Amino acid sequence: MTTTRKVIESINLEKHGEEVHGNEDLCNVFGIYEYIEFDKRIKMVFVRPHLCTDSWVGVRAYFLDGEFVAISSQVGRKWDEEFKFVSNEAAMKVKDYVLSFVEPQYNISIADDLDAEIDDFYTVEYAEQILHKHGIYQGERVAIKRKNRNWNDLHTATIMVNVKECDVDCREIQLAYVDLS
Repeated sequence: MTTTRKVIESINLEKHGEEVHGNEDLCNVFGIYEYIEFDKRIKMVFVRPHLCTDSWVGVRAYFLDGEFVAISSQVGRKWDEEFKFVSNEAAMKVKDYVLSFVEPQYNISIADDLDAEIDDFYTVEYAEQILHKHGIYQGERVAIKRKNRNWNDLHTATIMVNVKECDVDCREIQLAYVDLS
């Protein structure tokens, strides 16, 4: 009797190792759903192969930089190849290896205009956009009481000026970048 580990330890990679040019199922394990062309660092050896129609399937051992990292099984040619890694560390090594071939799919913008001059206050176009409780109206700090919800008049906000409620155009209310409440 033997074990799978003993069989794998007896493999001569120089003689039996095949370069893995790409493997979608291996990429899928790490959430990458594209074909990636690998380099010579990763090799595969069929441990228990069999023929399904015209394709080799079965149990495979994977090696990264000569180190055994994973074993896979594929029952038939139209079946997915299922992977098991020898350890979490091995899985992370393979993940890092696979990700090294992937172009980043994100777009980073650098905030390079943080020192540009801006007005001391801002305004909004529609009363419903006001989130502050206070603003500046004609140079005076005012409390914002209500925003008009009438679709025929989207610009009116009710403010408190000298203990009196007034309806004003919201575009005339200056708002602080951080609410002054």
